[in-house]
Amino acid sequence: MQPNASRAPIFVGNGLCLAGIAMVLYLALTMPPFTPDGQDDIQAIALMFLGLFMATGGLGTLLAHKLHQHWPGMRGRGSRDVSLRQGLLLGLAVCLMCFMALFDLLDFAVAISILFLIVLLEMFLQNRTEAT
Repeated sequence: MQPNASRAPIFVGNGLCLAGIAMVLYLALTMPPFTPDGQDDIQAIALMFLGLFMATGGLGTLLAHKLHQHWPGMRGRGSRDVSLRQGLLLGLAVCLMCFMALFDLLDFAVAISILFLIVLLEMFLQNRTEAT
């Protein structure tokens, strides 16, 4: 690890990933997605999406941090802890795609469009100039 690199993304990524996986497993094993009268249990579904976001955001953070060690150019001109932002954007993209799939609105073009918009947002955030 480089001397000026921070270990915060590793700790946050591990924490998010473990908490998200634990939440998803707990919800999947103990709570049904439907109420006894056959309606959707909105709270259980929302918590499942939160757990999915945390798990994929944590894994994405760890993956981005590892990639930044090998290819520092992926970091852009910004701070050294952009892997957390990139991981959370990946988690957001996965949750958006799962939400669209829940309502049967996801197809290949929509999935590619979501990923394209997330990549454009990250490119904008990396290349913006700081106001002084």
